[in-house]
Amino acid sequence: PSISAVLDIFYSTKDRYERQKQRKSDLVKLIGNNIERCNRKLAIWQEAIRNVSDRESLRLYGELITANIYSIPKNVRSISLLNYYSENEDYVVVPLEEDLTPQENAQKYFKKYAKAKSTYEYTNKQLKETISELEYLESVMLVLENSTTLQEINEVRQELMEQGYYKAK
Repeated sequence: PSISAVLDIFYSTKDRYERQKQRKSDLVKLIGNNIERCNRKLAIWQEAIRNVSDRESLRLYGELITANIYSIPKNVRSISLLNYYSENEDYVVVPLEEDLTPQENAQKYFKKYAKAKSTYEYTNKQLKETISELEYLESVMLVLENSTTLQEINEVRQELMEQGYYKAK
């Protein structure tokens, strides 16, 4: 009916679009930061798992020392012992600390094994949780990117608030 009504409709639509765009970009940034944090955590957990990947050899060293404890001389840096777990009857070179007795060396390897095993179990659990969180965040990001209305964006924001990612202001 009038140019004034047209301008009102135009500017209110433009304002609504800008607010929707701003809310969406804030949530995209928030989710992106959390995805980046999850990726950093994944790298840390994967590195920790790689660091304890030799845990079974620590147990093997402890068992081989224990099985051959009376034949191991004191004050040696390493000793070659028959690996009775191997089908080929291979010999394994076991590094030892010279200032420790064979029994103390075996205990040292068993302690290292126990620590590596518990580290592996904890890290594996954390890795699974981080992967689950990352999958969740990526799915929320996809929903947000496909949202077209302010109501959909607000629903995503509400879900992020319920999950503890977004703090109400």
